[in-house]
Amino acid sequence: MEMVERVARALLSADLRWKWESYDSETHDKYFAKACAAIEAMREPTEAMLWRVGMHKRDAWTRAWQAMIDAALNER
Repeated sequence: MEMVERVARALLSADLRWKWESYDSETHDKYFAKACAAIEAMREPTEAMLWRVGMHKRDAWTRAWQAMIDAALNER
C-alpha cells in the first residue's frame, strides 16, 4: 500500500469509523484527494523537524524531505 492510500484509509477511518472496503470508489476518491492535500501540507519541514536532524544541513534535509513528499504524491 502506497503512502497516499495509507493516509486516505486513516482519514476515512478517523472520520467514518468503518473499514475502507465498506465504501464505494467515489468515497475512496474523496479521501484520496484529502490525503493528497494533507501530504502536500507537509511538504515544508518545520523548524522543529530541521533541528531534530541537524540545522547545519538544513538545505540538504529540506530537499530530501521534499523529494520524499513528492515521491509519495506521485506513487498513485
